[in-house]
Amino acid sequence: MDIERNPYLAPLLFFRLPIHKQILYILEGIFILLLRISVPSGWLYDLGLKTGTEQGQKPDQSVQIIHTQNEVEDFHFKNTPATILKNNLIQCPLGRLRDPGYAGEHTNSRKITHEISEYTFFTYPLKYTDKISHWLINAYYNSYYLAPLEDGTYVCVYFDDYLMLCPGEKLHTGYVRYATTEEKRMLHTMKKDYEVNPVYVLDMYRHGKVSWVLDSMIRFILVIFIIIFIQSLFKKSKKEEKTQYSKENKITKEEEKFKLKKNEVIVGCAQIYNRHMGMNGRICVTNQRVCFMGNITGDMYMNLSLSEIAGYDTWKILLTPSIEIHEKYTQKNIRYQFTGLTVKKLQGWLEEVGIKEL
Repeated sequence: MDIERNPYLAPLLFFRLPIHKQILYILEGIFILLLRISVPSGWLYDLGLKTGTEQGQKPDQSVQIIHTQNEVEDFHFKNTPATILKNNLIQCPLGRLRDPGYAGEHTNSRKITHEISEYTFFTYPLKYTDKISHWLINAYYNSYYLAPLEDGTYVCVYFDDYLMLCPGEKLHTGYVRYATTEEKRMLHTMKKDYEVNPVYVLDMYRHGKVSWVLDSMIRFILVIFIIIFIQSLFKKSKKEEKTQYSKENKITKEEEKFKLKKNEVIVGCAQIYNRHMGMNGRICVTNQRVCFMGNITGDMYMNLSLSEIAGYDTWKILLTPSIEIHEKYTQKNIRYQFTGLTVKKLQGWLEEVGIKEL
């Protein structure tokens, strides 16, 4: 089966591409997947972030590091800005929406309603499948972590995940607050293995900075730019291939312009699209030969005498008729494939001069 003629099998044409194009397409797909569902974009909203004591800012010299469990409660009641070192953090089996406004019921274009929860829970202890699942929703949910203190205990911290990728030992400025019901449930589960107070959370996240609508739009726009960039590379490569093809298959100057020979009569001429070369042109059938000339250059890219033609076959691509003229004695991988509304006329002209359908 010729997959080029079956629109349902068109994706299989990917495996006919040169290996370098296949690699580019695969890399494009991986990058788009990362951008859409896993790459944290919090750094975009923290561009130009100042140093200070406000929650979510870069800590200045007055922001203290929590060292012991007793200090956690003191920092809470005194409302003192604090931070923690990001060494040896332990990921918790809980994620929270970066934009809590995204929580609730949502209806898609197919009128299917689905529920988005503000928190997402994973099994404890975390398995590799859970880590992969969390990575896949990393664009929308932040992780919770346990930070080790100097007295051997831990404190629960919540911050924007992208900070794990940034240089530096300290996290952002935070404030100790009471844990929510979901956070307490998770911390009580981890308390079996870690000495952590499930009442408090050191919150370093700058709440309200992310809008899920804007974030989705930014990701979508970046995906479009990536696709345009990759496609431009392919178009440039394809243009070079067409140029090379034209140089290799151009008819000699003596036959470059279509002129009738002695006793030659035109049966029919029409505009048509050459699929193999990707150009529009004029095809002419005479009582001696079949010719195709490009519209822009006027160069002749096909000049077959009737005795050199073995026949033709036809098919449709998305209801558009197509035809391929087969050469008997070809020594090159040249395919004379044409598409357009004039294919029916061309088929009639070929039958008129004695060329039959295969």
